[in-house]
Amino acid sequence: MTKATSRPHALAKPPGVRTCMQKDPTDPEELVPGEGGTWAYPRDRATGSNLWLVEKQSALGQILGGQPRAMLAAEIAGKLERGSRGKLSYGRGQEHDVERMNVTSDVLEIRLRVQLGAGGGKLHTRIYFNEPSDEAGRLFVLKIATKSPGAIGKKEQNAHAQAAQGRLSSCNFEPLGMTA
Repeated sequence: MTKATSRPHALAKPPGVRTCMQKDPTDPEELVPGEGGTWAYPRDRATGSNLWLVEKQSALGQILGGQPRAMLAAEIAGKLERGSRGKLSYGRGQEHDVERMNVTSDVLEIRLRVQLGAGGGKLHTRIYFNEPSDEAGRLFVLKIATKSPGAIGKKEQNAHAQAAQGRLSSCNFEPLGMTA
């Protein structure tokens, strides 16, 4: 007899079922909002550290100038709000908000607009998250990080996604008001 292995907080199916628009079962030509949910943020079990707040400040600090930083902060808030209402779009390509990370089992990413970094180069900011199948109505922010463009950025992105996957077993997830 084979023992079943279960991953903590396996990704709900289909990917994006909570945060993204879905085909209307009665009219496949129409899209309806996903299930939505409440965002919860990672707190490291070993240290108690609020990883979201630390990483968000780091990502914002890498962006050039006050106005672009404010625009990125507003975009982060807007995408999380739309995701909580099931209003993001799912798919491959820049025209979509959310895509599943192929290097992990249970991580999705939210893409944000390209920003100029403090060194003048372009940076891509990503929010890595999970829609846990074992916790209905919850959305777990796992990590926010910036990456370079091109092949170097792809390696960075894969490392970020793998770190995000690890947080499903190393962190507790709480509403932001409890972790601020």
